[in-house]
Amino acid sequence: MTLIAMDVHKNSSTIAALHPATGEIIIRKCLTDRNDIARKLADLPRPWTVAVESSRHSPPVCRWLQAMAGDVKLAHPEKLSKIADLYPAKTDAKDAETMLMLLHLNCLPECYLAPEQVVEVRDLCRGRNSLREITTKLCNLLRSGFARAGMVVNYTDLTGCGARALVPELIAQMGPLSGLMARVFWQLLELVEGAIAEVERHIHEQAHAHPVAAELCGDQHPGMREVLALALVAEIGEIERFDSPAQLHSYAGLVPRTSESGDSRHEGSLPRRCNKHLRRIAVQIAQNAVRCTDPNPAKDTYERLREERRKGPNTAKIAAARKVLTEVFFTWRRIVAASAS
Repeated sequence: MTLIAMDVHKNSSTIAALHPATGEIIIRKCLTDRNDIARKLADLPRPWTVAVESSRHSPPVCRWLQAMAGDVKLAHPEKLSKIADLYPAKTDAKDAETMLMLLHLNCLPECYLAPEQVVEVRDLCRGRNSLREITTKLCNLLRSGFARAGMVVNYTDLTGCGARALVPELIAQMGPLSGLMARVFWQLLELVEGAIAEVERHIHEQAHAHPVAAELCGDQHPGMREVLALALVAEIGEIERFDSPAQLHSYAGLVPRTSESGDSRHEGSLPRRCNKHLRRIAVQIAQNAVRCTDPNPAKDTYERLREERRKGPNTAKIAAARKVLTEVFFTWRRIVAASAS
């Protein structure tokens, strides 16, 4: 087996390979292009095990290498940087050689390499969330324009049926220049809303086709909708990589930092380095569950912390989000065990 490490950048990459027959370390430069990478690796004996440092340029390279029948491992960039800091000089060749050494010693710090299908669903759900942020921005721009013109819109949702009839009338009463910008914002808003409807149609299809997402959409999990359930499943990826709910909580960044010394213990803020998409989704599901009239574990956790322990709303909300992920963990594990048997 040939061990290979790649330090990937936008335009060029550095390859370090350990030849299995001679033990020689081969350093090569190549373009970050599928054909050029294939040419540089063509003379190396197969099979390959390739380590690639995780970055925004690494996903396509990982897909190319997997298509070339290579076993790809994604290296953790933060942990690699701490090892690289031990060397007096930092170069691309040295970084690739360091990854190769760690791969050879079976000490490579790895991170999760999501399958192609999971990446596709993630992009779908994250794209839908980005479109929602655009609609919020456009609605705020329209409201500010109406406010400057002295007009009042009594609708909370500008995309609702009532507002759709009122907004064009208000735009017609505005000045020529401000009315022009308002018409542009309104046309963009209608265009984005149509795109969101198309994206959500695909999300609903994917949610009902996925066994875990379909289960989470049921009545047993209040606060879940197809969009949130599918986004949650996509951000987690594979439940087998978590040994306990506590690991899933940490991955989502729902466990506060803890500082302990002797008899003193202090819990700080939530960590910055985490899957922020998963944290946002879990908190949103917890908020929906707390608002439900029917009792549920997340709502019970929230009310217990608020009433019995006198905790603030944010602390109770984060605890409810942890409860949501705990329920998801055991539900997913049960479905996996049932399908295996």
